[in-house]
Amino acid sequence: MSFNIFENTNLDFDVSLIKMSRTRGADIIESVTPIEPAAVLSLDLRESSLAMGFAGSISINNKFKILDNLDITTNSPYDIYIAIKITDLDLQQVADIPAEDKCITLIGYISNTSSGTINIIDTIVVFEFEEAFIAALKQTQVLSNFYNENNTDVISLANLFNKGNFELQDGDAIVTKDSLTPNVKFNIKTAFNNHDGNDPSVYDAMQEMLKETTAGEEGYLGRVSYFRFVNRLSDFEDSNSEVIRQLQYGPFLSDRHLQFVRSVLENNNKGDYSDVYTEKFTLGPFAEADGDPNTSLYNKIESYNISRANTGELKDTIWGNYRLDKIIPGQDLSIPSPSTADFSQIQKDFIKINLPDLPVGLNLPVYTKELKDFHINFNTTSSNTDVNRSIIQNKNKIANLVHKSFLTIVETITFKVKGSVIRRPNTFIWIENGQEEENYKKLWYVNSVEHVFASGKYTTKIVATKIFGNVTLEDFGIELSDLINQSGLA
Repeated sequence: MSFNIFENTNLDFDVSLIKMSRTRGADIIESVTPIEPAAVLSLDLRESSLAMGFAGSISINNKFKILDNLDITTNSPYDIYIAIKITDLDLQQVADIPAEDKCITLIGYISNTSSGTINIIDTIVVFEFEEAFIAALKQTQVLSNFYNENNTDVISLANLFNKGNFELQDGDAIVTKDSLTPNVKFNIKTAFNNHDGNDPSVYDAMQEMLKETTAGEEGYLGRVSYFRFVNRLSDFEDSNSEVIRQLQYGPFLSDRHLQFVRSVLENNNKGDYSDVYTEKFTLGPFAEADGDPNTSLYNKIESYNISRANTGELKDTIWGNYRLDKIIPGQDLSIPSPSTADFSQIQKDFIKINLPDLPVGLNLPVYTKELKDFHINFNTTSSNTDVNRSIIQNKNKIANLVHKSFLTIVETITFKVKGSVIRRPNTFIWIENGQEEENYKKLWYVNSVEHVFASGKYTTKIVATKIFGNVTLEDFGIELSDLINQSGLA
């Protein structure tokens, strides 16, 4: 344990560099070098709803002979990893916060090393890193390892890679279980067989699969989803269970998110929603949150930036009507029959699928004219099975282009406050600005979090999107009764 104080925040700051080599197919730990907090000039950790895991950098004063201890040279045969676990000691006795949310932890692979100087004597070493599993995905070609996988999805592929290539020892599966799963499967050979001989990495293949996948019932358009590392307690059922990292697949707006929004709509303060809601912030001179247990004097937003969607650029790139080559299984595959999904219908689908049974106003654009047509090519006609899959894959592709934009880029606030380890993407925060409006409209959806430790200070930069606003369901020609019990469209 390395006790350290960052502006009245008591942290167990545990950072080590690990040198590994591979001998006869086995990974061997050559050395472990603990990094004292005094040697760390800065540590930057970034995670996003759109990325699979942490990425970051650490700057270390080399007067502690870090490079010498690791014996790093230009042609070093060793792999260097970084192990990080930062625990907020003040949160350990707080029962309302799950144990896995009281720390930041990861194993990162060092992807780049550079050095500089502080003065005539001291030098700086900068290590850039990303989560080790993701780095391994990028270094492995897909076809050479999974050529015969004809019926797989992103979860299956991640678990296959973990079991056969990465060999993570924290458990049998790298992916946590969730109630909603990918709604389409892929034929690896058909989907990623590039005849030019340049097979994609497993990471690139998974990213392409995610672009054509939503969460829900197989064969039906589902909710836009994320696939990223989260903290989880290991399977040991004792009070000292270790916090580990596992991939989680799930919708941006899960049933739990929707339950929380409904509780805010009904002014119902009962229930624990710590899995989908973290805390309240205050913004502006008239904002007050006295007595609210989810805020503190450190949650006052002093400076911020609000950016609204660049509608001109979005209309040139993704907000528009989509023409698909609609092929019916069994027909002459050489004669595609195009169909068009207009933008207003795409918006209706977003509401019906992602926000069913919620009488809320939305922060969505309302356009009826001057929209471009975008064409999505049919993926493959190799077999009737592949044709059926391609139809839903293309519908998913539209959802991931358009529906996801309504959750990530419509109206965004960026601000920096005193740091806290509990903050993470894919959760709601409450921003109290002192204005008279319905409470649910004060909810913002967090899309990225950056933890920065530097100069004895710990700050968190948050980027969040305003989902709810003044556009009514009636503006889209939707009755509330149309939304009830609808979680997906054929």
